[in-house]
Amino acid sequence: MRLNAVRVHPVTLQLRSPFVTSVESEVDRPVLIVEVESEGLRGFGEVAISDNPWFFPETRSTALVMLQEFLAPMALQADFGAPDDVPRIFDRVRGWTLTKAGLEGAILDLLAKSAGLPLFRLLGGERNRVPCGTSIGIEEDLDEVMRRVDAALASHSRRIKIKITPGRDVEVLDAIRMRHQDIPLMADANEAYGPEHIQELAAFDRFDLLMLEQPFPDNRLDLHAELAQRATTPICLDDAIHDLETVRLAHRLGALGVLNLKAPRMGGWIRGRNAAAWCADSGVPAFVGGLVDTGIGKSFNLALATCRGLELPADATPSAHHFPNDLVDPPIEFTNGYWTPPEAPGIGVAVDLERLMSGRTIELR
Repeated sequence: MRLNAVRVHPVTLQLRSPFVTSVESEVDRPVLIVEVESEGLRGFGEVAISDNPWFFPETRSTALVMLQEFLAPMALQADFGAPDDVPRIFDRVRGWTLTKAGLEGAILDLLAKSAGLPLFRLLGGERNRVPCGTSIGIEEDLDEVMRRVDAALASHSRRIKIKITPGRDVEVLDAIRMRHQDIPLMADANEAYGPEHIQELAAFDRFDLLMLEQPFPDNRLDLHAELAQRATTPICLDDAIHDLETVRLAHRLGALGVLNLKAPRMGGWIRGRNAAAWCADSGVPAFVGGLVDTGIGKSFNLALATCRGLELPADATPSAHHFPNDLVDPPIEFTNGYWTPPEAPGIGVAVDLERLMSGRTIELR
């Protein structure tokens, strides 16, 4: 299959409420939606990055330049066949994993539609439903944290993730455990801690957490390995993982107890699926992570979550959790905390073209 058009749609969606981590506070969600076209069919992907480089080195403006000058021309010159061949087309470009993943996703959506297959089957998905968990940001008001936890449990969330940072951790986890002793609970630090916190973090064992996610900077696998030796709580890696080689290294060092697999960080959905298969073969529990995605990006995450090796609850919430108005129809919805993959070809939901086209559309050649 050859592409006859590549387009990019910069879109900013208003969040229902601010989402706060140790890195930043988001009040809206800027993304790039990538559209490809061939033989009358359209495929869509999402570059889930921000306008600033606080969380990822790629930004919307820099991703657009990379798409315009390199990736889109390469895609327009390529002949796409098997899904597994798609990421190899862009291997010559070093880095830019999230930007590549957005374009790769659009192409995979197109290939799935052309074959009449739902995306999850194109990826080799094995399950017909996916358990999903809620991620709760940092809140100044402890009562608000508890309200959000209670709301998540009322909606049958399969797991609660709490964002933490030094000074806003023990009190929050204590309060949750006092009210909910047995719920599946994990904490996510987004690299907020340093070597001086190792003893303090080891004491988190008393909270009976499913895992503690990325407490240290992404380049300090040594600190994660040291904490793993001192604590019984499994250490989950996220920001530190950029490819399958890093997964293997972290596992060999004893730093990896659980993997939060963000396929865009690894360069795309095919490589994410391959990493999940390695985890399954190596006995490493894993789950699909999210990036406050629109319904387009969320559809890719959830399709990937049907694949082997990703049995833990995915980081995913219904469209209405973050966005008053999402970009897909029907909106992403769950039943009793589970998502059922649609059987419609491609990502399985329709993109709101009127809304997408209401902003700026950039034709890439």
